[in-house]
Amino acid sequence: MSEINFSDDDMNEPVEFEPAASPSGLRPGSVEYEQAIKQSDLEYERWFTRDEARRNDPKKLNHRAVAEARWVLLWLGVSGSGAGGYFEGILPPTAGFGRMAMLLELLDGGWETNQGNPRGRHMISLVAHVRQLPLLEAARQLKKFLAALDVGEDLERVSDIGLDDAAVESVVYPLPADAPPIPAVFGWLGAPSTIYEYRNGGGQLTGYVLRFEDFSLGGGRSGLGRPRLIPLTLWTKADGSWAWRTRFSPEALGLYGADILAMNSEARILIVPDERSADLLNFGGLANRSGFVAVGVRQAASEGIDWQRLSAQQTADVLAPLGTDGDAYFEQMAACLWARNPAIQVFRSNVKILSTPGKTSYGSVPSGERWLFSDYANWSSEARYEIELMLSPPVTPGRPIEIRCPDYGPPTEHFTAEELGLGSQKPNDFAHDDFFVNSQGVFVRRNIKGELIEVWISSRIDVIALARSAESEEWGSLIRFQDRDGVWHQWCIPWNLLGGDPSGFCKTLMGMGAIVSAQKRDRDDLARYLMSVEPGSRCLAVSKPGWHDNRFVLPDGTGAGVGNGETIALQMSDPLLGGFVKARGTLADWQREVAAKCRGNSRLQIAMSVAFTGPVLHWLGEESGGFHFRGNSSIGKTTILLVASSVWGRPTKFIRPWRATANGLEAVAVQHHDMLLVLDEMSQISPHEVGQAVYMLSNSQGKSRATQTGAARAASDWRLMFLSSGEIGLRAHIESGGERPMAGQETRVVDIEADAGGGHGIYEALHGASNGAEFSLMLKDAAERFHGIAGRTWAGVLADPDRRARILDSIKAHTDEFVRNNTPHGADGQVQRVARRFGLIAAVGEVCQQVGILPWDEGEATRAARIGFTDWLNRRGGSGSLESDQILEQVRRFFELHGEARFTPMGHPGIGGGEECVDDNHRMTLQRAGFRQMNDDGQTDYYVLPEAFKRDVCSGRELRQVITALRNAGHLVIANDGKAQVAKRLPGMGVCKVYHIRSTIFGG
Repeated sequence: MSEINFSDDDMNEPVEFEPAASPSGLRPGSVEYEQAIKQSDLEYERWFTRDEARRNDPKKLNHRAVAEARWVLLWLGVSGSGAGGYFEGILPPTAGFGRMAMLLELLDGGWETNQGNPRGRHMISLVAHVRQLPLLEAARQLKKFLAALDVGEDLERVSDIGLDDAAVESVVYPLPADAPPIPAVFGWLGAPSTIYEYRNGGGQLTGYVLRFEDFSLGGGRSGLGRPRLIPLTLWTKADGSWAWRTRFSPEALGLYGADILAMNSEARILIVPDERSADLLNFGGLANRSGFVAVGVRQAASEGIDWQRLSAQQTADVLAPLGTDGDAYFEQMAACLWARNPAIQVFRSNVKILSTPGKTSYGSVPSGERWLFSDYANWSSEARYEIELMLSPPVTPGRPIEIRCPDYGPPTEHFTAEELGLGSQKPNDFAHDDFFVNSQGVFVRRNIKGELIEVWISSRIDVIALARSAESEEWGSLIRFQDRDGVWHQWCIPWNLLGGDPSGFCKTLMGMGAIVSAQKRDRDDLARYLMSVEPGSRCLAVSKPGWHDNRFVLPDGTGAGVGNGETIALQMSDPLLGGFVKARGTLADWQREVAAKCRGNSRLQIAMSVAFTGPVLHWLGEESGGFHFRGNSSIGKTTILLVASSVWGRPTKFIRPWRATANGLEAVAVQHHDMLLVLDEMSQISPHEVGQAVYMLSNSQGKSRATQTGAARAASDWRLMFLSSGEIGLRAHIESGGERPMAGQETRVVDIEADAGGGHGIYEALHGASNGAEFSLMLKDAAERFHGIAGRTWAGVLADPDRRARILDSIKAHTDEFVRNNTPHGADGQVQRVARRFGLIAAVGEVCQQVGILPWDEGEATRAARIGFTDWLNRRGGSGSLESDQILEQVRRFFELHGEARFTPMGHPGIGGGEECVDDNHRMTLQRAGFRQMNDDGQTDYYVLPEAFKRDVCSGRELRQVITALRNAGHLVIANDGKAQVAKRLPGMGVCKVYHIRSTIFGG
């Protein structure tokens, strides 16, 4: 038995294939032929079941073939289309068999025909059947084909693509005028969908790159694989003639767009990884509109091109998509630039789609949240779109490369790639227990009928660290994986989520872009894999965002600052919940289009200052609290919330409705810990629940609950500032449900009239708009385009301990100064509490202006806060105790409602029977609360019986509080001994102790 042993050198040596023939020249279908085939298959099977870790493991070869199924099938002449996990096609006729329908499993390569035979368990057997080869020879040919396909070169030497495979000597460039035309069709590859022409600086053709789309034979979309880019260059043969070859040459295919660059010598250069991206940018309008010229530099060509023109400027921009491939491309381009010019600043850039027309024949157009990848931009050739260039801060030699979204601010203010577990190195294949992980996914080895079979259970998911709390509890696994667009995702998944029904965490994984088997057994094994892998590293698990040591963690898991040396991971049952803090645009964009337009508008500036206040509550020891903007419909209340929300994330996702249960609000509050919470339209929550919700949010703690065992469960807690809006205020909303508002509720949520009184709704300055409605639309559009940057930048500033100490001292001093200058003398403690709240947001606004985040003048934030506080104080009716005012209102209302019906009239003193006489004209008094009598001034005083006073007049309040309020206001007559009850002779009752309420109660 001969043994096959592939080496890496086999891929680089010329290979001559004989035409497919029967084994040993035997006639197909004969007994000898069948025996020879069976013997070859037995040898292959022994080889196939050997040690899987061998470098030339046939199982790995089969996995590679499955990954490139579309191209392997075209190479074999199989037509059809893919759907889900299967490919349905037609096999070409072979010896002994005609054309047959076949079904191919796209997970493991197993296949069968509609007649049941032939069939096989892997794609190597499919190659053997179609090419009529023994399995060993089929494996050889398949491996060499895939090796050529991987590099996209010399395909004519391993397959028939319509080009001869004679030896060539040297590349020809530029192309001569009498060069042979390129073929219209390239064998099994078909016709190229796009031909990219390479030209030199003088405009002369030097070569081509051909793009072959993902189409099966017959023109239908196969649904497998990505488009292929194949180089095509002209070469000289030994006899002096010319021949086209699918071979790359850095001299002929070095710089794509060199001719355009020569015509725009002063333009700023944008280096892109492929030809399609360069054309999209140059001819889509973005590059010219931004002052850029895009040039394509393939990674394989980086060492062979002339870098003089590219490195001569002070800056260079490299378009690199997110993911490990993009990281490697950026690093290589930066290294080449720095090798020629060490002083050059290199920017990592990307492109984001702003608006698209919707759908094309290729399906839905990607939304504005997706990065533009050239390989997935099929729709761009038939859709007009608007895109923008996103630039990151420059990277200098030796500095770590920030690989996350480049518009979050300076990389030094955020987690490094290593801390996030998103390093630039591709993960290696590895085995653990009965699991095997490679680029194709996670596999589990199972014994099926005495044979070990690798079963695919999910796309690749790596466990990069085990997470636990500071108390070594709440264990979880920090995992990472890529979706089909190459975007990295990370999740610290709690182990208690893996211990139950696997469908829960699998749905979340699939929502993030992972591919998971639908079989329950496979999902159970996936949970076991995620818990059993020992990655060798640990991280600190935290259950909520906000401050942890000197690091600020955002709800999406990113953050700013440096901790105590251990990586921090935000552990959540559903990581998709943190998507409301997405960032878009740059800080300068947000300052220009959003923050600057708040100037001169006190309501907008108050809300903006509130948005920045959440992160300082922890360091200052301040309590949570909120501001409620009330006013008529369509005056701009929602715009206030949109502008404030843009500090932290996308406004339409950041704003939450008031309509929620208490449990729901608790969960939302935890997600906004140390940040801003925005709640729209208070009328959506029941009047009976809103008061308790206000207390809960302001007291920073949720309801205490018990576990299933009856033990106390830790209550949720948070610190935050919140904004609210509604057509009525908190007090009116509570009263509409027949309940009485408490003073504590009204000081925890400061009620502000949204209408600024200038005739334009909430606005005092329109910044060039013709009316308030137009200005609202401008602000809404700007907030949707630029958001999420300012809050991250502010957190990064506060994460520096030395800088934070100076900032906190400044905030404290400014807050105290505001309270001294704006609080009336002798004001009640409630007024002082609200004044301090306004002073705090004024101080934070001023500091944000000083550090360069808010583009306002000094004093603007203080002026806006002073306007808000003064308005609140005037509408409140003074600086006294709110509880006393509410008590007097309650007592006054009692006498207004029952002064006639429940008080028996008495005669005027000295007239008729005097005090002991009842007015002859009175009717029977039902549910009598006391007596009334006209005094010398012609006004009515009331004598309230003690029990009626306690039960009815003081309903819901402490007796002592009511007496004190009436006494201080002068509405209660005090006895000579200083007591609240006086002795009074009453008709039919003699001398009794009563509460004497003066008629002044009606005068305020």
